[in-house]
Amino acid sequence: RDEIDEFFSTYKNLEKGKEVETLGWEDRQAAMAAIEHARDLYDEHFD
Repeated sequence: RDEIDEFFSTYKNLEKGKEVETLGWEDRQAAMAAIEHARDLYDEHFD
């Protein structure tokens, strides 16, 4: 997790005026809910 957090904390450093803030980690249930929400949004716009 530390390496992933570091990646997301620093990958925008080369782009001026862009910042990223990592807010922590969620559990599997939250991840599954986010995926389902993304699928629903996709279906609304592309189906």
